[in-house]
Amino acid sequence: MTQSSAQKKQLIPNQSIITIKMVIAVLASVVLLYLDARTLHTMPIKSSVNAVIYPIKLLAELPSSLGKQIKIWASDKKELIDTIEQLQNRQYILEFEVQRNASLLAENRRLRMLLRSSNTLQYPSIIAEIMSTNTNPYRFIVELNRGSNDAVEVHQPIIDTSGVIGQIIEVNPRSSKAILISDPQHIFSVQVNRNGIRGLAQGTGNSQSLNILNIPIDEDIKVGDLLISSGLDQRFPQGYPVAIVTSIEHDPTNHFAKISAKPTAELNKTREVLVLKSIEPDLSPLPEAAAQ
Repeated sequence: MTQSSAQKKQLIPNQSIITIKMVIAVLASVVLLYLDARTLHTMPIKSSVNAVIYPIKLLAELPSSLGKQIKIWASDKKELIDTIEQLQNRQYILEFEVQRNASLLAENRRLRMLLRSSNTLQYPSIIAEIMSTNTNPYRFIVELNRGSNDAVEVHQPIIDTSGVIGQIIEVNPRSSKAILISDPQHIFSVQVNRNGIRGLAQGTGNSQSLNILNIPIDEDIKVGDLLISSGLDQRFPQGYPVAIVTSIEHDPTNHFAKISAKPTAELNKTREVLVLKSIEPDLSPLPEAAAQ
C-alpha cells in the first residue's frame, strides 16, 4: 500500500468526526434557542455567561469608545477655542469703540469750550484743527486745516481755552502753518498780571518752559505770577494768559533776572485752536531776544 493511500484512509475518519461535532453543535444551539425562547430555565446560565463576558466586551469596545471620546473632546476644544477667539475679537472691537467714543467726547468738550471762548472774545475767530507737526525736534511748527479761503492771514494769533498758542507764519488756500510760542525763534511781549511789569517771552524748544527776558533783577516778580500778553507788540491781543513763573535767579553781574515760566496752554497736546482774525498784523520782523 502506498503512502498516499494511507493518508487518504486517515483523513476520512477525521472528516467524519468534524461533521459529527458540527451537527451536535447545531442541535445544541437549536435546543438552547428553543429553551431560551420558551422557558426561563436558561436565565441563570445567561446571567453567568453575561457576567463573564461583560468585562471582555468592555475591553473590546474600549478603543472605539476612547476614539469617540477623543473626537468629541477635540471637537469641543476647537469650538471652545473658536468661541474664545470670537469673544476676544469682540472685546477688542468694543474696547476700540469705547476709546473712540471717549476721544469723541473729549473732542466735543474741547470744541464746546472753544465755542464758549469765541463767544466771549472781542475779536472774530474761527476754530481750526492741528493736522500735523514739524518733524524737526528743534522747531515747533504746526499745520492747521484753515487757510486764506477762511480769511486766515500771516501773523494772526492762535489761542485755546488755556491761553496763547502761537501765530500764523504761512498761509495757503486751504491750510496754514503756525509757530508755537515754545519755538526758540518765537518771541513776544508779556506782562505780569499782578502789577503790569513787562518783559519778553521766548521759546526754549521745550513745550513746558519759556524764557522771560528783559526784566531787571530789582523788579517785583515772584514765582507763581501769571504772565499775560501785553498787546504792545500788536501780535497778540492784550490780556491773554501766557505762562506761570516757575523760577527766578538773580545774578549780581547781570542787570536782568533769569526767569523761567511754564505755558498755561498744553502746547504738546492741543488739537483744536482759535484763530483770531481781526488783529491788525504787524509785518515787522519778530523782535530779537535781549542778552541775558
